[in-house]
Amino acid sequence: MTGSALDRIECIICLHVKDTRCWILDKVQDVKLRLFIFLICFFLGSVPAGAEDWYQQGFELLKAHQFEAAAKAFDSAIKENPRDAKAYNQRGVALANMGHLDQAVASYTKALEIDSNLYGAVNNRGSAFYRKGDYDLAISDFSRAIELNPYLEVTYSNRGIVWIKKGQMKRAISDFDKAVEINPYSYEAHYNRGTAHASNGSWGLSIKDFSKALDLNPKSYGAYDRLARILASCPDGSYRNGEQAVKYAKKAMEINPDNRHLDTLAMALAEVGRFEDAVYVMERVVSTLADQKDVEDIQDYKSRLNTYKDGKPWREKSVESEQPRRSAVKTEQPQKQIAKTERPQKQVAGTQQPQKQVAEKTTFTIQVGAFLERENAVKRMALLTRKEYDARLVVLTDAKGRVWHLVRIGSYDSEASAKAAAQTFSKKEKIKVSVRPGGKL
Repeated sequence: MTGSALDRIECIICLHVKDTRCWILDKVQDVKLRLFIFLICFFLGSVPAGAEDWYQQGFELLKAHQFEAAAKAFDSAIKENPRDAKAYNQRGVALANMGHLDQAVASYTKALEIDSNLYGAVNNRGSAFYRKGDYDLAISDFSRAIELNPYLEVTYSNRGIVWIKKGQMKRAISDFDKAVEINPYSYEAHYNRGTAHASNGSWGLSIKDFSKALDLNPKSYGAYDRLARILASCPDGSYRNGEQAVKYAKKAMEINPDNRHLDTLAMALAEVGRFEDAVYVMERVVSTLADQKDVEDIQDYKSRLNTYKDGKPWREKSVESEQPRRSAVKTEQPQKQIAKTERPQKQVAGTQQPQKQVAEKTTFTIQVGAFLERENAVKRMALLTRKEYDARLVVLTDAKGRVWHLVRIGSYDSEASAKAAAQTFSKKEKIKVSVRPGGKL
């Protein structure tokens, strides 16, 4: 970094060897720069002074996918303030992304012991239970999160995914219907509903949802793959279209080449009568799986390979043969949502990538729009979500009885910190915003 660049930054970093503290002036607003400075301090053994500084730095580390460092930052925030429910929640997010699901559940549970209405922690714990295979506990948490905030489409999507896993397709579709009703621009909701419809044998509705998911997210290799499988192997011949299946399968491979998509490509090739090509592709898949010693999957692939060798296309009773895409885990975050780690939001769901759950009782938030028409609010939310902001919908009624649909991001312990973040957001996105008390007009 050049001297002139440092002059332009106008910041001072003071490293105190005695108490090992790193002070970062509020003038440093750029996220990458703050993360860069923090990492220098972190590896020199320096730490920010105070729980709020630790929380902010932990959040920035989460966005950079530095999960181990983020967990340590939230540990320090908790040490400074053992009653900080948000820090326990975010530490759970970091631990979950590291694969430490039991520890993540414990951290979310501690957050809820402090604040039982912190619906971000309830949703996130449900996501962790889902990953652990504790489906009934996941359903319980997602249902509780919906009670606390019925306007988050990601929580309905998350619960719908668990219903799929439990084989209860009607309940799954009902939840996805609600998610789409809340946010018609949610890619995850359409994708997940398409999976449920396919599992239920509703091929036309499934094609419609996967097509809509592609409209909303043209880079969704999962949607391309799902469409290709239906068009290539659907037991109802009226929905099959081999040539289109080949195009979709190739597109999925172009975006994300893997064995699953090669398998789909072979299905599509067989559907148009290119059996030699289908055999060639499947032999590659089987050879790769043999090297990985993935015995469970290899038998399915060998069965399809033999079908192609016999000069026959493959027919599936159901395309539900993989875990449905989860919404990014929706987490309680000051500004942007963590890049989808897939998860559950999206942490879906989100996992990822993934966390929208911001407790607003005694905090301040940034209001990015106030609308009387719900559809306008949903459009604003979709715009912010595509830019990876943690946008949420808050519905409040004014003294005249008018129902307002408020789009908000972030949760801040002080009005000053909220105003600083609002100024940064407004400057970057060219959107006029205001700072409001949480839960109030």
